[in-house]
Amino acid sequence: MDMSILVTGGAGFIGSNFILDWLDKSDEPIINLDSLTYAGNLENLTSLNGDQHHIFIKDTGTHESLLDAAHFVETIETRQGYKVACLEEIAFHNGWLTADQIAVTASALRKNGYGEYLFSLLKEHQ
Repeated sequence: MDMSILVTGGAGFIGSNFILDWLDKSDEPIINLDSLTYAGNLENLTSLNGDQHHIFIKDTGTHESLLDAAHFVETIETRQGYKVACLEEIAFHNGWLTADQIAVTASALRKNGYGEYLFSLLKEHQ
């Protein structure tokens, strides 16, 4: 399955450098969500103009943009079968959490889709 990376604040100093480094080493696309406030500056990413692996979304902080973002995340999760920003999954794949630690969290959340997703991660990696 293809994967996309979601970066919030990706037009700031740290975020833009992460994005540039990531895209230099990977073909996985990045979704960059930034409100372009005090630290955000798209000039940090001018080298990515026209790059199909970089998708920029301006977060304007309105009720409509919140709903748009929710629909966007839902679409990504439905199409790709992954949870967006599942910290337990990232930590598990990097060896920072064990299967037993994931199982504890999944058990506590077993009555919702997130808990089910964590259980599915454990089944995939048995």
